[in-house]
Amino acid sequence: MNKTQAMQELIYMVNNGQEKEFLKQVNKMNLGNKNLSAKNIIDTINDKPIFAEGTKSDNQDAAIKNLVKNEVAFIKNVLESEGAKISTESLLNKLTLED
Repeated sequence: MNKTQAMQELIYMVNNGQEKEFLKQVNKMNLGNKNLSAKNIIDTINDKPIFAEGTKSDNQDAAIKNLVKNEVAFIKNVLESEGAKISTESLLNKLTLED
């Protein structure tokens, strides 16, 4: 699955009210290093950052999960504000001209 396909699947899930289940699964995953800070760099070696020790609230895993959560919230807000949120059943009914 490429990035575009993943985004389309995520939009489909959010549109169909599955964002809570998606985020629950994301929270179970290890997406980054829990032992390294996402914000604090203590040094660099050969232009590569050396990150400070992470904490429960400041670690790379939590930062990535927060980015995913924000992306889901953004998609949900766009769908709702643009009036694009529609159930799959309603979408099929409109496409087939049924009520």
